Amino acid sequence: MASVDSIISLLATDSLSYEKKIELKQTGRDQPMFSFAGKRQCRLLDQYSKLTWLTACLIGKSLFCFPCLIFKPSTTAWSSQTGVMT
Repeated sequence: MASVDSIISLLATDSLSYEKKIELKQTGRDQPMFSFAGKRQCRLLDQYSKLTWLTACLIGKSLFCFPCLIFKPSTTAWSSQTGVMT
């Protein structure tokens, strides 16, 4: 699985080819578990199963749209380097 941090690093240092973007997409999204301001972790697990595009970053405690992050970086909050903060 491709972590959000590794994808952001790749995008910052390299102009990714379409083939590399497809490869990243095929490796699958990271689904890390963390708590949101005291809420239970299992709620995020429920969201991963319902929202197949959702991924998260443990370091920034942010949510991201996985396909948007790869194919349309920095065009919306869901694909920027900071994501949607929790």
